[in-house]
Amino acid sequence: MIRDRLRAGLRRLVGAFRRIPSEPPTGRAPPTQAEAWRPRAAPPAPEPEPEGEAEPEVEVEPAAVAQWRSAGRAPVLLDIREPHELASGYARGSWLMPMNSVPQRLSELPRDQPLLVICAAGARSYSVSHYLRGQGFPEAWSLAGGVGGLLGKREDTLFAPREAPLRVLAACGLTAAAGGLSAGARGQVEAAERVDGAWVYAARFPLPAGGSLRLDGLAEGALQAP
Repeated sequence: MIRDRLRAGLRRLVGAFRRIPSEPPTGRAPPTQAEAWRPRAAPPAPEPEPEGEAEPEVEVEPAAVAQWRSAGRAPVLLDIREPHELASGYARGSWLMPMNSVPQRLSELPRDQPLLVICAAGARSYSVSHYLRGQGFPEAWSLAGGVGGLLGKREDTLFAPREAPLRVLAACGLTAAAGGLSAGARGQVEAAERVDGAWVYAARFPLPAGGSLRLDGLAEGALQAP
């Protein structure tokens, strides 16, 4: 009898322990087959993601721009710098459009001409050129190195004078009909020069059907602040 009690107590003691002490609790009964304790196969390695399309090349060197002009492929100069940056100089004939205003003014830009985007050092123009390519301007290019590589002779360079009654990039309106535009047409000053003691302006006006019109040689009285 004592021997039977010892055997029963031993069976209860053994049953109180896990069969595999190192196995963490799982909330389920431990397997009893040896095959079930074999290590599971490692999950398959994830497939590499397909590489995206290479970014288009949008940078162009100043020397290439000179070759474009010699070949009769003169680009539209789109200067995206801020007003305070223009005091140090910008190319004559440039289209002035600060970077943050570009998305709202896409309808003014030509899609059938090369657009040479210009900034101070080439970083902003690089981003804007990529943006314009995505908006349907396949000939948008960034001037490598910034505006310094474009400015040459002084007669080809304009400055934004702070003393002008109407400053460069200021909003303006026509006081009288001109260039096919009616009086009161709203635009933007793109150049202000002192000639023979008087201010002479250039201004660009968006057109209702898209595109824009630039008027040069406007006298002081031809424009007014809106």
